[in-house]
Amino acid sequence: PAAPPVPAAAGGDGSAAADGAAAWPGLDVAWALPTWGDEALYRQCLLDFVREHGDAAREMAAADTPAAAAALAHKLNGAAAQLALTEVSARAEEAELVYRTGLSPQATLSALQAALDTARASIRGYAGGG
Repeated sequence: PAAPPVPAAAGGDGSAAADGAAAWPGLDVAWALPTWGDEALYRQCLLDFVREHGDAAREMAAADTPAAAAALAHKLNGAAAQLALTEVSARAEEAELVYRTGLSPQATLSALQAALDTARASIRGYAGGG
C-alpha cells in the first residue's frame, strides 16, 4: 500500500521537512527523514515503537523498584530519540531522573503519558496503523 500523504500546513510546500512539525506534533519528521534515509523503514519502526512502548508510563508506575522504572525510562528515551519523538524523549529523560533521585513520579508520568498519547496520534497519522 502507498504511504499516507504528508499534509501541507498553511502556506507550506507539502514536504515532510517543511510541514512535519505542524502536521505531526511530537514527531520531528524534518530531522528523521534525512537521518533515516528510508522512509518506509522509518514508518515501520514508528509503528513498532507504538506496539512496544505505548504503555511505558504505566509499566514504569508498576515497576517493582525505582531502579527498574528508571531503566525502563532510559530505554524509552533512547528509542524515542532515535525515532525523533522529541517530547517522549524529553519526558522519558525527566522520568529517569525522577526515579534515580527518589522524587515523586506522578506528575512526570502524567506528562510522559500525554507525550506518548500525542506521539501515538502523530505516528498513526504519519505512518498509518490505526
